[in-house]
Amino acid sequence: MKNPTDDLKNRRPVWDAMSEFYLDTELESDDHKRIANVLRSSPYSASELDQIMFGEVYPVLIANMWSVAGEWAGFDLDSLQDAILERLSRRWKYPAAFIPGRFLVRGQWRTVKQMVRTAS
Repeated sequence: MKNPTDDLKNRRPVWDAMSEFYLDTELESDDHKRIANVLRSSPYSASELDQIMFGEVYPVLIANMWSVAGEWAGFDLDSLQDAILERLSRRWKYPAAFIPGRFLVRGQWRTVKQMVRTAS
């Protein structure tokens, strides 16, 4: 998989779609379908999408799920890009696997991944 910095054209729509899992809102079936369509049209495999979700987007946005007044309207894509690239460029970063909260997005992520797989 390409370095995110060298693959922004493909990465940005995926980051934007995945960021919806971290909003302080309930995703509906239509939201799942829309997100799945974006991911399906990307050049990434299922394992690459997992890596992007939990290695790039999750560490940056999971704190919104713990916030009492979390973001609900949507994340600014330029700010999201900057935060992801800044985190990835750090010499040392807290491993994403040790950041608590995956259970908050895991079920919906599983639903969307299944939609991506079955429609392709």
